[in-house]
Amino acid sequence: MSTRKLLLLCCALGFATHLFANSELTSEESARFQAKVKEILQRASRYYEEFSVSFSADPPKEFTLTQDIHSVFREEKYIEWRSEIAKIELKKSTGELHTFVNYELVDKKRSLDPERKKWTEEEAEKVAREFVIALVGSMPENLEAKPRIHYKPRRMFVNQVIGGEWEVVWGRVDKRGHVFWQDCVRVRMRDDDPPRTLTLSLWSKYDDKDFEPIPKEKAQKLAKKGSGKILAWDPAKEWFHNFSLEMEDPAAELIIVNPNTAAHKTSDIAAPARFPTKARLAWVIKYPIRYTGPKCEDSGTPMVGTGILEVWIDAENGKFLGGMF
Repeated sequence: MSTRKLLLLCCALGFATHLFANSELTSEESARFQAKVKEILQRASRYYEEFSVSFSADPPKEFTLTQDIHSVFREEKYIEWRSEIAKIELKKSTGELHTFVNYELVDKKRSLDPERKKWTEEEAEKVAREFVIALVGSMPENLEAKPRIHYKPRRMFVNQVIGGEWEVVWGRVDKRGHVFWQDCVRVRMRDDDPPRTLTLSLWSKYDDKDFEPIPKEKAQKLAKKGSGKILAWDPAKEWFHNFSLEMEDPAAELIIVNPNTAAHKTSDIAAPARFPTKARLAWVIKYPIRYTGPKCEDSGTPMVGTGILEVWIDAENGKFLGGMF
């Protein structure tokens, strides 16, 4: 098989990492992770052969111990192996696969026949599911029965028709069917090509207990105070010094979220994006928002626009858990 060029691809959420010395791995850990990476590479090689796509990689020799500086993953370290052909990330604590990348397929710009039939959603789902099973052994438990499927249409590139982009996402769910805000299994691919990336972001710790959520109406009232906390947060002030919220019966749904620091009055972070691994079931209240932001450098006029402000209220005790804008 010919060697294909593969480049490093960040995991689905694009988090940066600190690098640690390989010496932090014991010889037993290194041997265990070498065996796991070899197994995944062999599984991938057999899978891609069925699509007549060459895929081969040198046996793993060195690993990099990484820890995400983004606090989403602050409680977990990852073992990363990469070569010119592939990148694999494993959870250090369990050895489970977190990320697989075949970047030759990511970077490939193959000319297609414009009349060539693209996949249907059912076909894309089938291919994505088979890819997960091929690399992992089985579909992870507690996922949505029907994935969310996104398609970016074919486009022209230097007089070539480039295949459409598919993203198939199975969200993690609890025993009552509530979807997690972050946790999911994600597969990306192009029309008629085998999948190129697989990410298993299943890291949240969650107490899946039975309780009756507080009424939606109560959560909406509590969210009014929460919206003020977010808009008073230092990094938001520049964007929301003039704003208005649509307060009448905002949309609300129950989602399992990872509480963040959106309400902390600090300027040392640029966005409300610190998510602990412990998740909570929350009423996610969504306010349409109109805002006046900073002035444009060219014209000197303020930026104006609309968006959505999310306020998260704990569905069990009514506490403010943060939000997003």
